Amino acid sequence: ISGATGTTYVLTVGDAGKFITFAVTPKNESTPSTGSLSESAPTAVVTSPNVEVQVPVSPVATATPAPVIPAVQEEESLIEVVAVKKNDETINAAKLTLTKNTTGIEQASFRFLTAEVIKAAQLASNRETMAVRVKSLKDAQTVYGEITGDAIQALIAKQQRLAVITGDVAIEFPSVSIPVQELAKQGGVSADQLKLEIRIEKQPEAVKSAAAQWAVSQNASLIGEPYKFSINVISGTLSTPVVQYGDRYAYHTVPIPAGVINPYSLGAVMLLDGKYVPVPVRVIDSGHAVIQTPTNATVMLIQRNQTFTDLSRHWGVNDLVFMADKDNVEGAVNGSFNPGGSVSRSELASILVRSLGLGQRPVSAVSSGAFRDLPADPSAVRDIQLTIDAGLFQGYSAAVFAPDAEVTREQLIAVLMRFYQNFELELPALHQSRIADVYKDNSTISDWAGQYLNEAYNGGVVYGYENDTLGVKRAVTRDEATAMIRRFLQRTNLTN
Repeated sequence: ISGATGTTYVLTVGDAGKFITFAVTPKNESTPSTGSLSESAPTAVVTSPNVEVQVPVSPVATATPAPVIPAVQEEESLIEVVAVKKNDETINAAKLTLTKNTTGIEQASFRFLTAEVIKAAQLASNRETMAVRVKSLKDAQTVYGEITGDAIQALIAKQQRLAVITGDVAIEFPSVSIPVQELAKQGGVSADQLKLEIRIEKQPEAVKSAAAQWAVSQNASLIGEPYKFSINVISGTLSTPVVQYGDRYAYHTVPIPAGVINPYSLGAVMLLDGKYVPVPVRVIDSGHAVIQTPTNATVMLIQRNQTFTDLSRHWGVNDLVFMADKDNVEGAVNGSFNPGGSVSRSELASILVRSLGLGQRPVSAVSSGAFRDLPADPSAVRDIQLTIDAGLFQGYSAAVFAPDAEVTREQLIAVLMRFYQNFELELPALHQSRIADVYKDNSTISDWAGQYLNEAYNGGVVYGYENDTLGVKRAVTRDEATAMIRRFLQRTNLTN
C-alpha cells in the first residue's frame, strides 16, 4: 500500500487484498513489550534476527476496520540432510510463515527455495532425506509445505526422500513415488512448472468423535488427535492428489499425549473412505510415534489391552500380546489365542495385510481374477489379492491359490523376505555365517528358499530350535508365525 508510510493508517475498501509490510525490532529483555504482536514466534537455526510481519487486509464494510489475522514470516536455515551418514545444513533454502488466530497457530507454511534445494540435493548422497525442520514449532492446526517441480526432480534423480518436520508432527515420503512426468503431461505443462503441496491437518472434533466411537466398538481407545496427511500436485489447472506411494512407505509423525501408560503398546490405524485399517507404528520417544503407511490418509493412535486365557506360561507371550495390541493378529472368540494352531495361506495373508499396513492399497485386475479357488469371504479374498499385488504370495498354479493349505516355516520366511526386498526396507545384519553352517538339517531347505533363509537368519528374523534344527518343512504354528512377523517388523524398523 503505497500510502501507508506513517505511524498510523486507516484501511479503506480499496485496500482489500493488499498487504502492509513492516519490520519488528525485539526490545531488550528488561523492557516490557507491548502490543498485539509481542508474542515471539518459534525459531530454528536463525540466520537473521529480523522478522517480517505480513498483515493481510480484509474488506471494510463500515468505518471500523475488520479484525485481521497477523502472519509472522521468518527466513531460516531450514533445509538439511537428515540421515545416519550426513547431517549437513543448507542456508536460506526455505521460508516459514505462521498464520495465527486468537487460539494459536492456524497454519505454518513452508516454502522451499528451489535453487538451494537443488544444490543441497546434488551435494547429498543417494537415498538421503532432505528435510525442512523446525523442532520448536508445535500445535499448528495445519502444516503446509510447497515445493516446485524442478526441485522434486532433483530429489527423484538421487532417489531422495523429502520431509517436513515440526516439534510434534512430520511427514517424510519417497520423492520417486511422485509421478512428476505423467502429471505434467496431463496438465499440459513442463515438469519444472509443477508445484507440490504438502499438508498435515489436525482433524475437526467430528472426525475425532467418530474415531473414538469406532475404537470403543473394537475394545480400544483413541489416543490423542487424528491427523490427515495429504499431497497434491498442481499441474497447470489440474490438481491431483497423491494417495498411494506404490511399494514404499511414507513416515507420519504424530504426538503422544502425556499420561499414556506404556506407549510402546500403542497401535495405529489409518482412515480412508470410511474404513479404519491397522498400520505399522514405532514409538521414537515418550512424546512421538511414527506411523508408517504406503497410503496418504487420516491416521491416529489407539490403545488396546489384550489378554488371552492360554498364554500365561507361554514362551512368546510378550510378542503375541504385542501383536494383538496392534490389531495385527486376533485370538479366538472364547478368549484364547490358540498358539499351537496351524496357519493357512488365507489366514497368513490377513495377518500380513494388517501387520504391514496394506489394507488401503488398490487391488489390481490381475490379482482379482487369477484364481478359481478363493474363499467365499470377500475380506479374505481382498487380503489374498493385496498380498499377491505386493509380491508376497504366488499361486500353486495359474488358477490355484490353495487358501486352506498350511504354511511351512520356509514359506513364511520367503514371504517376509520378498516384502523386505520389494519395499526396499533396511535389514541390518546380525550374523555373517551361512545358515547351512549353523543348523544340521540344512539339507532339507528347498533350493528356491535358500537365499531367503540366509537373509532372514543374518538379519535376525528367524532362529532354529534348541536341537540346532530349523524345521523348515514343518507347518508353522500361530505363535511361531506371530513371533517371526513381529521380529521382522522390529528388525526392519517398522515397529519397536
